[in-house]
Amino acid sequence: MQHFLTSNWNYRAGNTMVLTDDTNNPKQMPTRRNILDGLRWLVRDAHPNDALFFHYSGHGGHEAMIYPVDYKRAGMIIDDEMHYILVKSLPVGCRLTAVFDSRYSSQRAILGSSSSSDTMSKAA
Repeated sequence: MQHFLTSNWNYRAGNTMVLTDDTNNPKQMPTRRNILDGLRWLVRDAHPNDALFFHYSGHGGHEAMIYPVDYKRAGMIIDDEMHYILVKSLPVGCRLTAVFDSRYSSQRAILGSSSSSDTMSKAA
């Protein structure tokens, strides 16, 4: 996904964050803390006319939630948490595209509609 964004949509590699369970680097593992920190990083300093992109590929639940690799210890991330971080904090005119590739389709309701591997990217 990172290659697709940088090659086709002019996102800069330095403005992307990839979390993957295929690493030995604990800062790149999709743990609950790293995912939530990544979501906050994504929207931090967002401005009108910015284009943000979030991609989640992994396990989802029957309810609108995602499962970090450490969900048994740290818990799942529910839709309200993601909505609060990803949608409520965006300025008017900032565009967020979120793609969820998971078993259950309920994640599409996580972000709701608003006027205002995991890949997070920023393009201004």
